[in-house]
Amino acid sequence: MLTTDTNEYKSEPIKISGDITPKEYGIIRGIIHREFTEMRVTNGYPVWHCIPKEDGVISDSYDEDTGEVSPTCPDDPELDSFGMKYVGGYYPPLLTWIRPNDFKQALKTDTMDLSPHEFDVTSVRMMAFPRPRIEHLIIDPTTDRRYVIRGDVKPLPLRGVYPIAYTASMDHLKRNDPRYRFTPPPIDTKEYRRMKYWDPFNPPIT
Repeated sequence: MLTTDTNEYKSEPIKISGDITPKEYGIIRGIIHREFTEMRVTNGYPVWHCIPKEDGVISDSYDEDTGEVSPTCPDDPELDSFGMKYVGGYYPPLLTWIRPNDFKQALKTDTMDLSPHEFDVTSVRMMAFPRPRIEHLIIDPTTDRRYVIRGDVKPLPLRGVYPIAYTASMDHLKRNDPRYRFTPPPIDTKEYRRMKYWDPFNPPIT
């Protein structure tokens, strides 16, 4: 858990074997900055990275027996869990960067559907913070397209020890998915692209 003056941000710690020397720390900072710069000046784009809550008030929509959550919106929007177990659904979102590597389409059958439907699968390269995990929600603030990380989460470590980036595959969510009700802060993506240093905690809110 990372705490700032205004919020607490959830991210799993990255385990490192042994201590990092000042020289190694400088190398890691330089590589991460180059990773950010490459995403900013190529085909990368900023996204909201949303991590599901692991504690709190359990939603009335959650079924303890089946582990499923009703997709319907509760009468009180303040009690919405956006299809997740806990009220509020997610910790405060963090603005980070991704870069698409590959794209394909796949077939999926939901429990409520009578026939399979096509959905987009995007393979991406991601910044190392926050640490990506399966079921994390990714929101494109420009298009409001939403994705959920489904698999292939792999670290890209420096010297086989310290992850400086990750790769993962994301499934595009249908517009009727309850996770579309989750509203991240509005940001000026053009202004964010002009920032020469990566700052996930002070995005240009519009």
